[in-house]
Amino acid sequence: LNHLRDASAAEDRQVLITTHSPWILDHVPMRSIVQVRRIEGDTRYERFADREAIKAYQDDIPAGTRYVN
Repeated sequence: LNHLRDASAAEDRQVLITTHSPWILDHVPMRSIVQVRRIEGDTRYERFADREAIKAYQDDIPAGTRYVN
């Protein structure tokens, strides 16, 4: 994960990671997480931090914990 982060910063590249791992989510900025969900048969892309259920948590709760709960 550190190598991907360094490579994207050094060369101004975007890195996409698909995961279900709460550990990975805990190690990337929450503003960078985009969640893909199926809602009523449609695929929806949402900024994780913009979801009301995620905003309800205290600021010090990591993204992985929010995702699992």
